[in-house]
Amino acid sequence: MWKRVISAREGNKVLSVEYNLLSKEWKLTSKRGKEVLVVPSERVFIRIEEYAEEEKKSKGAELKAYAKERFPQDRYDLKLFNGLAYLALCRDCEGEVELEPFALARLGALYGEELLVIDWGKRKTVFVELKGGFLRSFRVVLRGGDYITKRLSESRSLGYEEAEGLKRSEGLRLEEVREAVKEILELSGYSFEDKRVLLTGGTSRLKELRGLFSETVELRHCEPEYAVCLGACLRKVLKNPYPDFVQKELSPQDIKMLAYTGGAMALAFFVSLFAMQRLYSVEPLRDAQRTEFKRLFPNEPIISLYDQVRTKVSTGEEYKLTKLLSKAQENLRPGMKLYRLEYTEGRLTIKGEADRKTLEGLRLFSTKETPTGRVEFEIKVP
Repeated sequence: MWKRVISAREGNKVLSVEYNLLSKEWKLTSKRGKEVLVVPSERVFIRIEEYAEEEKKSKGAELKAYAKERFPQDRYDLKLFNGLAYLALCRDCEGEVELEPFALARLGALYGEELLVIDWGKRKTVFVELKGGFLRSFRVVLRGGDYITKRLSESRSLGYEEAEGLKRSEGLRLEEVREAVKEILELSGYSFEDKRVLLTGGTSRLKELRGLFSETVELRHCEPEYAVCLGACLRKVLKNPYPDFVQKELSPQDIKMLAYTGGAMALAFFVSLFAMQRLYSVEPLRDAQRTEFKRLFPNEPIISLYDQVRTKVSTGEEYKLTKLLSKAQENLRPGMKLYRLEYTEGRLTIKGEADRKTLEGLRLFSTKETPTGRVEFEIKVP
């Protein structure tokens, strides 16, 4: 009941993690869950900026405006976390995605706060720098294991397969391999002195590669070829400071549960406080009510829901928010994706998207066509 499985795909590689929703403990599994698609680093743009707490709103607005102006056709997401603002864009990506640099940064954070992750792939090598446990920069060199093999093949007049086998058996003991690896490192622009380095990716298996660095960290949790997939899976388990391009979808069942559990919890809480008022002085308890109310419902004015609950307790009149949530179900249909519920001044607003056929015949407050051909909509009750 409390366990979930998430899978991540990078090309033809898939890895899955099973995790506990409560304890956040996790382990690799052969089961398949909801799949996250890893977007390669060369297809993404990430801008990282620092901000002071008082600049948080203005920094968010500034980066959103920048994305809309410079990349109007691309999908973007923004996350402001712990003084760092991450603006991420990806091209031609649909569904639930994870950007490769974020996956590598999340994985690297398991091994230390100050770290350089180098992911050696076949076609490219990705460098991800962590400071304080968070991504601070990344670079992509479009040369990887295939480039090293090609250099060896040309130098020794060998066929590709023969050169690949020689590379694997001898590694950096071969001068051509050592020189090609050093060239890739130099093209990254990073200095590797006094840096702790985590090596991932299939080409990280090259013999004597670790001898180029002053300190390397061994990857313990999975085979190096699956490191990016593991980092992508862990976004559901670890604290996620990075944009994830995920909109929370609310199902009709979620609406129903909100109607019942939300109303019941609020009623139970306020009934207990009203009962306590008969035994103790009123003013301190009223202050406690207001404080606790703001903790439970940070975006709602104190008076509106408080009066509803008080009316319910004293007269038996139906709880208004519960009534609106129940009524909202009349306008919900299969195929809708619901992203947000807002309740202000006695009105419930539901935001989501669907195809145009699904929305036919419904009374909608507003609609907007999306580039995918679907329609974003708002429903207001009453």
